[in-house]
Amino acid sequence: MTSYLKQMEHNRMANAAAEQQQPAAEKKGNGKAPAQDKDFVRPKTLAGKLAGIIGEVGWVQKRGRNEHFKYDYVTEADLADTIRPLMAKYGVGVAFSVLDATELPNSITQVKIQYVLMDADSGEREETTCFGRGQDKADKGVYKAITGATKYWLYKTFLVSTGDDPELETEFDRQQPAAGSNGQQTKPAQQRQQQNGNGQQLSEDDRLRVDYGAYERDLPTIRALTTPAAVDKWMADNKAAVDANRYAQYYYALAAEVKKELTRS
Repeated sequence: MTSYLKQMEHNRMANAAAEQQQPAAEKKGNGKAPAQDKDFVRPKTLAGKLAGIIGEVGWVQKRGRNEHFKYDYVTEADLADTIRPLMAKYGVGVAFSVLDATELPNSITQVKIQYVLMDADSGEREETTCFGRGQDKADKGVYKAITGATKYWLYKTFLVSTGDDPELETEFDRQQPAAGSNGQQTKPAQQRQQQNGNGQQLSEDDRLRVDYGAYERDLPTIRALTTPAAVDKWMADNKAAVDANRYAQYYYALAAEVKKELTRS
């Protein structure tokens, strides 16, 4: 064996030894369930197991970074690696299937996904659906949309927090009064885009962040509307703010899709 191969073998054995000595709590992403307390007893129902997972999941640190829009985010890998061991511990499995994929304007793909939670002990099942969107000019739109939908589903199913308030997009947002009861912005959209809380001009990146933050806040409101007429009314009541938003096409595409879904049901 050459000296190079000897050194490689020495390094491999040293790493293996270090891995054996590393505390289990520090090992991340190994796909194994955490060591269980000898007194731990799995709940007998799926609801009890979900409650147990929610009670243990805690919060997930933002370790991803979007340099274009200058914000941090939780990666799908970190989110999955946090929840997966707990699902294994409590005996909860999940499967998903894409029910629908729609191509929208501006290279946006929207997917509707069904997630099925399964209790390995009782056989109970719970089905939920979630939407996701991804923007890609090549062939990755569907995959980005699936990733977005899965992250949102994990967040909401297990009530995961990220250590901050997602409503507080910028210092300017923190200083604004709450929106009115009809969901309209209390500050004109034009002013909201132009200045921050100190009266300074916002950069283009900050304007994009503010506008996209507004869209994300309005998205669940639009999805919660129950009739096509209600969707039309919301869009009409908020037309000025929507049209001034740099992601106005997202609003109109979302409204059209929600109306389409309501018409089908």
